[in-house]
Amino acid sequence: MYFPNRIKACLDWIEKATWPNGGVAAWVSLPLQVKGPPYPEVTGYLIPTLLHWDKVALAKQYADWLVVVQNPEGYWLGIDNKPHYFDTAMCLDGLRYFAGKKKINQAIERAEDWLLAQIDGDGIMRRGPGTKFAPFYAVLACAVIGVAPLYWINELRDEEWPWTNPERMHYILYGLAGMQDFGEDVVKWLKQIRDLPHPLKFWYEKNWGTYMIDPRIDLCANAQAAILLSDRSYLAVVEAEQQPDGGILEHPGAMRCTSWTAKYYLDATYKCAKGKM
Repeated sequence: MYFPNRIKACLDWIEKATWPNGGVAAWVSLPLQVKGPPYPEVTGYLIPTLLHWDKVALAKQYADWLVVVQNPEGYWLGIDNKPHYFDTAMCLDGLRYFAGKKKINQAIERAEDWLLAQIDGDGIMRRGPGTKFAPFYAVLACAVIGVAPLYWINELRDEEWPWTNPERMHYILYGLAGMQDFGEDVVKWLKQIRDLPHPLKFWYEKNWGTYMIDPRIDLCANAQAAILLSDRSYLAVVEAEQQPDGGILEHPGAMRCTSWTAKYYLDATYKCAKGKM
């Protein structure tokens, strides 16, 4: 496959950010190019991205590593060394692309069983210790295991925003992507996002006021918005922050490039290349 320079550079950065025989680092810090910890969540959801761009060997390496680091109970740890259902769902989704091998099939089964056990009687993923609200991005985890998140579907159909106040745009877009997977009508909410000033910030209040304690631009969210809205104009701010080695800053002025931002940029540009935006 022909890779435009920006895409090739970003793919090269991901390979550089990958730990030997392991998963992708959460980030690479500047200016010394120090790799952060390996991140199972991003490793998992980079697998389909890499397959889209014909990076089959690296995608398989990621799948093999996820099998090795899976907890026997079926979950994967976040970079805080705690079990997370969203991280587990993203790892599960990635492994399904290599289903058929015994060890991978066993890992998939363990992950599915653990995730199903996390859904409570209200149809939502269980709240973590000390948290008052179930995060909206749990919807995407539900989509991976095919269990409709009835709590969140009902909330989405309400007049109010169905998440905590404030909420990170990156997570809101995860949730809306999950709702689309369940066939829910998210046009109303996507229109409100489209009407926000470009580029998108990290955090928003329920009424879409910018959360002024953190006025940074969320480059990953802008790449996600390009995908959900089929609008490549959101990529301009992302590409403006691509570094000479292909990595993309977490936000303008950041001292690290993040692997999740690279993932969504590659997904957006793949959609562009397929003529879908």
